[in-house]
Parts: sequence; C-alpha cells; structure tokens
Amino acid sequence: MIENLGIVYVPVVKKIKKCIVTRQGFSSMPEIVKFANPLNEVWIAGKGPSLDTFDWSKAGVYRFGINETAFIIPFCFGTFAIDYHILNKYKKSLNSNIIVFRKFTHIDYEFPRMFLWDRNMMKDAHATLCIAIQVLHHLGARKFHFVGCDSMNQISGYAKSIININGQGDNKDSYRTINQHIQDTLIRLKVEVIWEHQSL
Repeated sequence: MIENLGIVYVPVVKKIKKCIVTRQGFSSMPEIVKFANPLNEVWIAGKGPSLDTFDWSKAGVYRFGINETAFIIPFCFGTFAIDYHILNKYKKSLNSNIIVFRKFTHIDYEFPRMFLWDRNMMKDAHATLCIAIQVLHHLGARKFHFVGCDSMNQISGYAKSIININGQGDNKDSYRTINQHIQDTLIRLKVEVIWEHQSL
C-alpha cells in the first residue's frame, strides 16, 4: 500500500468480470483509488478569463481541471474530460501525477492514475462540469469553489493561458443551457458554492 498526495493505491485483481462503480471507483491498471483524506472541499477550474487572475495559493490540495485547464492549474490533483481529442492531449503530455477521471467505457484510454466513472453515478451528464460535480459529490465533496467559470455571470471569452495552448472549446451547444444544468445540479445536491470570479 503506497500513500502519496492524499491518495492510497491498493492492488486489486487484474480481471474485473463485472463493473460495479463504488465510492472508491475502479481502475483497470489494476488499482483502486482511495482518498486518504476526506474530499470535503474542492476547487474546480473552468476556462474563463478569471482563471488567469485567481491566486492558487489560497486553494487546498483538491484542485480539479475541466478539459485543458488541467495543464494550467498549479499542482493539479485530478481532471475530467469526455471528448476524445482532449483525452488524446492527456495521453500525450499530461503530468502523470494527475488523476484522470475517465468514463468507464473509454477503454482505449489508460493513464497511470485513473478513476473510472459510469453514467449510472449521476442524474445529469449534460456537460463535463456537471459530471465532475456529481462524481466529486459522490466522493464526499460538499463545498465547491469554481475558478474561471465566468460564463455563469454572462462573462464571455477565454483565459489567455487557455488561448496560448489552443484550449478554446468548440462546443456549439448553448452555454446558457449548460449553465442552467450546472445550477440545477448544484441546487439538487444542496452543496455550498463559491464562485471565485465574483470576488476578484
């Protein structure tokens, strides 16, 4: 058993005949990921302009990226992505210390540290941020800090750091619709929410 950065890795049997997603999750590496410390308070980063001005020294250890923000966050703990082109970026150059929270069915994508989630874990899988909120809530998070989620206040555009790595989104869906799903999820889960861009 090896403890590192708040995570405990426990060897498990390589062959998993039936997938049952639990609080610990499954990894086919084969490892089960367990969090050594309670995952009560988390920081999640979006791609908005305030990503560049947030002081990460104020954040705790549980820092999570959404898509390409994993390349920007100092000491990023974990990251979420469902698009193949972003998973390909992760395979190419993501820091191997970062846990990739990956959909269980994306079997072609293996990472040194993984948490596999399943659609049955959540009620709303409309967007990556919605998925991240529900998975982290499943793991015990009850206080959410959102960094770079400026669009929640109708502030458009991307952080310069995201533009510099060509990380702008190509989602043609209405962000107003996505943001409503995010708000509905947060209300349903009854968690504490801090929009960090509102205090900058």
